[in-house]
Amino acid sequence: MARKYVCPRCGREFTSSESEWKHFKNEHVGKLSDESIEYLLLNGVKPDRIIAHGAEPKRVYKIARKLMKEGKL
Repeated sequence: MARKYVCPRCGREFTSSESEWKHFKNEHVGKLSDESIEYLLLNGVKPDRIIAHGAEPKRVYKIARKLMKEGKL
């Protein structure tokens, strides 16, 4: 069974991480909550990619460091 990717902001389902990312970028970037940034990081999106699409670098790296300390990344 194929994995489903669900947008953490609106709940819309996608069949690939790339289509989820495109939706997320087009619909929600600039409105990222800490939970959304954490979700993206945990699903393999690199911090630089999140920052390139409008997230504050300081917030992204702070969350990434927290996840690394918790052993999740």
